[in-house]
Order: sequence, then C-alpha cells, then structure tokens
Amino acid sequence: MSFPYPSGYAPTPGGYAPAPGGYAPAPGGYAPAPGYPPSGGMPQPAPAPPGLPYAAQPYPSAANYPPGNAFPGQGGMPMPDQSSGYPSAYPAYPSGGGAPYPPGDNSSYPPGANPPYSQGGMPYPSGANTSYPPGGGTPYPTGDFNPSAPAGSTAYPPQIGGSNTVAGGSPYPASGSTQNSGSPYPASSSAPYPTSNQPGSSTMSSGYPTAASSSTKGSTPSVKPQPTNSSATSAYSSQLKDGNLTSYYECAKKPGDSGLVKPLTSGFDPEADATQLKNCLKSSFLNETVIVNILPHRSNAQRQKIRLMYKTMYGKDLLQDLQDRLTGDFESVTVGLLMKPAEYDAYLIHRAIQGLGTDEDVLVEILCTRTNAQIQELGHQYRELYKATIEQHMQGDTSGHFMRMLISLSNGARQEDQGVNAQKAEDDAKKLYKAGAARLGTDESTFNSVFVSQSFEQLRAVFAAYQRLYKKDMEKVIKSEMSGDLEKGMKAIVRFTLDKHSYFANVLYKAMKGIGTDEKSLIRTLVSRSEIDLEQINRSFSNIKGESKPLSHWIKKETSGPFRDMLIHIIGGGH
Repeated sequence: MSFPYPSGYAPTPGGYAPAPGGYAPAPGGYAPAPGYPPSGGMPQPAPAPPGLPYAAQPYPSAANYPPGNAFPGQGGMPMPDQSSGYPSAYPAYPSGGGAPYPPGDNSSYPPGANPPYSQGGMPYPSGANTSYPPGGGTPYPTGDFNPSAPAGSTAYPPQIGGSNTVAGGSPYPASGSTQNSGSPYPASSSAPYPTSNQPGSSTMSSGYPTAASSSTKGSTPSVKPQPTNSSATSAYSSQLKDGNLTSYYECAKKPGDSGLVKPLTSGFDPEADATQLKNCLKSSFLNETVIVNILPHRSNAQRQKIRLMYKTMYGKDLLQDLQDRLTGDFESVTVGLLMKPAEYDAYLIHRAIQGLGTDEDVLVEILCTRTNAQIQELGHQYRELYKATIEQHMQGDTSGHFMRMLISLSNGARQEDQGVNAQKAEDDAKKLYKAGAARLGTDESTFNSVFVSQSFEQLRAVFAAYQRLYKKDMEKVIKSEMSGDLEKGMKAIVRFTLDKHSYFANVLYKAMKGIGTDEKSLIRTLVSRSEIDLEQINRSFSNIKGESKPLSHWIKKETSGPFRDMLIHIIGGGH
C-alpha cells in the first residue's frame, strides 16, 4: 500500500523521526511493519477526543523503538492509517519540481534546471578540467608534440631513430633505426628475433618486420608474428612466395634428408590442374585417378597454387569440394596433401584432442618430433582455425605430468642451437639418476626439464653419458620409472632423438603389422614426412628387425583401391 507524502519531504531510509503529538493509537498495538520493531504488547497512549489533535504523550517503553532521528517530523500533517502497518522505509520517490529529482537544498542530485550532463554539473567535471586531451575536432589527439608538451600534445611518441619526426609519430622505429639508435625494437639479426632473409635463402624468412620496415598502413608481414621464447630458433613464413613454401618442411631437414614428393620442375600449370580437378568433381562419375595423377605429383607449395587458382576461377574452395565428394581413407589422404603442412598438423592435433577420446599417440608424435619453428607455426595455425591455443585445449583433455610435458613441448623452445657440452651431459645424466633410480619414487619434473629443453644432439650425449655411468640405456630407464601416457611420450623423445628415421619407420610398421591397419597413422606419417625425409624412412623400414619386405609391399598388401594408389604414388615420389 502506498501513501501520499507531503510535498518537500525527501525519502528517508530507515523511517521517519517522531512528531509532536504522537502517533494515533491502534487497537492491540501497532501492526508489524518493515523497519519497526513489534510493540511487544506495550501500553498505548490514551486516545484524544474525536476530531481534535492527539495529545502529546510519551512513547511507551521508548527503548523498544528506533531512535527518534529515524522518523521524519510530522509537521502538523495528518498521519496515514496504520491499520495495515507502517509504510516501507524505502518508498518510491515522489514527483516534484517538474524534474525526475525532488527539489531541496540538501538533495544529492543536481537541481532539475541543471541536467547531470551539463558542463560543470557535479559530479561531472567541466570541459576545462577534463582529463581527456583535446582532439582537434576528432577523438584522436594531434601529433605535433611529444607527451610532455602542453595541451594539444599527443600521447604517442615521435618516430624514433629516423631523421624526421612527423606528426602522429609512429610507435614503430623509423627506417634505418637500430637498437643502438634508441629504437625499442632490436635489429633483425638480434636474438631471439629472426633474420629477414627472403625465401630461398639459407636462413629462413622472418615473420617479423626488420628494423628498417615501414609502418605504413597496408604493409603487413607475411605471417602474423608468433610469441617466441628467447631460446627458440627463428620463425618463418608459410606464405607462398615465388611458388615455394618457406619452409615448414625445410626447417625439419637434416643434412642428407630427402623427401620422395618433389616439385614438378617443368610444365607445371595450376590453371590446367584446377580445370581438370573441377571437371572431375562435377562429373556424376568421379574418376579418382585424376586426383591421384595430380596431387602427389606436385609439391605442397604447388598444390597451394592450384588451390588458389581453383578459388579464383570458380569461387569455391578446392579443399571443401574434395571433402564434399570424397569419403573414407581416400578423402583423408587427399585432404592431408592439399592442406598447408602447419595447417595439417594443427588439424591433426585438434582432432586428437577434441575427438571422441584423446588420441595421445598423435599428440606425442607431433609435439615430440617437430622443430621449434614448426611448433610455433602450427600453434599460430591452431589459433587461427580454432580460436584457442593448443595449451588451452590440452588442459581440458590431459592431466598430470603428461599434460605438463605436452605444454612444455608446445612452447617450441628447445635449445636447438645448443652445442654439445660433454660436461653438462654428464651432469644431466647424474641428475636423471638421482631423480629416478637413486630414490624411492620418480621426480618426473626433472626428466621433463632435461628431455624438453635440451637439443636433440645434447640429449644424445646425455643418454650416452647415462649408459656409460650406470650401464643402462635410457629407454629402459623410462620403462622402469614411468607408466602410461607419460612413459609413451618420454620413450618417443628417446627414440626420435636416437634415430628419427627408424622412429617413423616403426610407426609405419606398427600401423600395418597384425590384424587390421591403422590408416590414420599410415596417412599422417606418409603425408607429413613426404617432403622431409621419407626416402630415408623408406630405407629404414627395410632394416626393421625381422622385416625384409619393402614399405611398398606392405602398402599394397594392407590397402586397396584409389587409397592404395595414392599412397604408392607418395612413396614413389609422385613421378
């Protein structure tokens, strides 16, 4: 129930102060109401004669009532009926003064004639006292002065290191600036920033602009910069330039490595290839041979040119069109060949994490065997494709020391440029012994810190030192000290460190040996190593203990149809 209040009364939280003459009595005491204590059966003041003001009488047992300043003065106005209790201590604000705010000298609101957004109206500062810089007619400050200059100055510093300082100075160093000339950016050759050689040079191209790069609008690096660790090797771009990918594959090669899929050196025509693929896909009878005769006969860089030309000519994505028409293992291998290498690795990791159950083998294989540059680029692709980091997704699907190992690997910060240090290798071998065989239980963190941070060359020296000191090879140490996925991951690092070609040859062998075939492992290994070291893996396959048949024999035996044809073309070099 609401009651009218006399004009001019501001609402008072907690009730109203006592009024001269007292409150009207109510039979049986005052009804309970918010903010008022129950009367507790206390005697009520005697009523006054009808029609006359109520006689001033003391409140009964005043200690049971709120303090007097909690009630407004009555001011001679009639009191509302209390038969249904006192009104709420927080009633609605009355209208007054023609404004949404009640008049009154003590109001915390500005007067109605002065809207709260008026210049100078409290608590809003006046324009002269604002903390915002003048914008010269725009929301942006002018750029004529440095930050310490008076009004009109910009918050942006002048261009650093160049011969000219222009209005609206860029936070980027000017052309020709270097670390020594005051630029906050190091020179392109400074660690940990990569050099900026162009694709095709012996040093991989950087995704970062050099110190001489312009900050002109519209100029962008070839790939978005990646967060790097100071020990990481140089980043690189996977963007097409002059028909070559630089170089997700090249950075993984060691001297003597050679892939079996090579670029088509003469007669490569992306327009003709795109036309053939379009005619094949739109036909009611799909001739897979057309696809088999094109994709494994081109390098990945050339496939990207075909994909781009296809979209240019037909306004559709070749990859999507292939997925729409193809099925099964043939679709899987075709998709793998057509994706960019980093995109493919990111896709494999996402499928391993987000699929039905977690495929730990895929996570282990990719993260344990890729170089720093590869891991950084596939991490970038993962964020672009799935709007999250690999680490964020792994934390929801893995746990414990295995998760920590994968997160460490996903940083791509192994000390790849580390020279072999025999003394450090011996020290680390002793550290591993103390963390494992010399104690009850295992200190997994020590194993992780050594296995993930040291270069593969240095790890080989550590394993050799451990064998020399304690007469036990490292794989057996891992088997005795660990179990489950962590054991699997640590063993993968040991095996890849000792012989990477043998490691992948055994992945292929296990995929085909026994009942059934692991087509996913078969596709993943052949596609991802096709332009890196598949030739050496192919030879190593024949050297597996107890196996005399070549890889091609196993593929023909374990697969069939267009899927088999595609795999045979891959290991045959596509020519």
